[in-house]
Amino acid sequence: MGKQRNICKSNNEMNTEFIPYKFAIKLKELGFDEPCIAYYTYTTERLSGVHNTENNVNIDTVRQTDLYENYTLAPLWQQAFRWFRDKHKLLALPMNIGGDWKHIYDVFIYNLDKDKEYEYPQMICESYEVAEYECLKLLIEILEERKNKKRYVGVVSKNIRDFLDWKIEKGFDKINPYNMSRKFEVDNTFYICLSQPDHVRGYRLDEVISTSNAKMNKRYYDIIDSCEPALKNQNK
Repeated sequence: MGKQRNICKSNNEMNTEFIPYKFAIKLKELGFDEPCIAYYTYTTERLSGVHNTENNVNIDTVRQTDLYENYTLAPLWQQAFRWFRDKHKLLALPMNIGGDWKHIYDVFIYNLDKDKEYEYPQMICESYEVAEYECLKLLIEILEERKNKKRYVGVVSKNIRDFLDWKIEKGFDKINPYNMSRKFEVDNTFYICLSQPDHVRGYRLDEVISTSNAKMNKRYYDIIDSCEPALKNQNK
């Protein structure tokens, strides 16, 4: 578990400052590993805190890699929301409806990468805390959907050798060192070599990118033209 730390039981008033155990487990599965001041032990909702044994004035922190496998980090609410915002470009806020509904809250979730708000049926949350809970629940659902979704990226290339050089340039060869084909997968994303217009056939593409040498391919613009009807957002 790393360096020795003293364990101190958290009081009930402070417990509400940390996200619930069921959300903490979800964040752990999604890769959350930020420094936290508390964690959940075993498979219970019992919170334990950490502090530095050398200097009890300063609060110590712990990461998931410092803990036993069946322990789980307990982020503060603001930590969880910051992680989604900074790492995954998802901004979430409880929004006061106002007017005659001034004590009622709705949920606002915004994709910072796409500069677009997620559309959901209006929620009627009786307090800020309930809306905050619903925000985090939706953020987890969005990230789980992203994680399980396959993406297809067409890589316009001069030729297969250029595509493989691009793969090395991006560091993907370390992940797939023995795959020398025209298609490989990294983190649920398939990268497909497009060096001829007919290489697009049969694919629905999420994105099209080009290698630095792609324009040296005499059929570069024909390939680009063939990609347009294959792009998913062109078919909505």
